[in-house]
Amino acid sequence: MHRQAAANGELEAINTLIEQGSLVNHESASGKTPLIWAAGKGKVKAIATLVELGAEVNYVTSRGKTALIEASWHGEDEAFDALMELGAVVNL
Repeated sequence: MHRQAAANGELEAINTLIEQGSLVNHESASGKTPLIWAAGKGKVKAIATLVELGAEVNYVTSRGKTALIEASWHGEDEAFDALMELGAVVNL
C-alpha cells in the first residue's frame, strides 16, 4: 500500500488501495506497516483512517516495531497521542 501513501498522509490513496485489496497490516521489507509509516511521519489523519480500515493499533512487526514506538522515536507527539486515544498500549 503503501508506505508512500501512508507516510504522506494520502487519505484517498489509502482508501483506494485498501478497497483494491491491499492488506492494511502488510509489513514492508523494512519491517514497517502502513500505520507505522504514518506514525513516524506524524500523519494523524492517516493514522485514524488506517485504524478505521482495520489496522491493528498494537501490531508488533517481526522486527519488534509498533506504531507507538515509531511515533515516539521520531518525536511525533500528536501521532503518539492519537495512537493512545485509539487504544495503543505502551508496554506490549
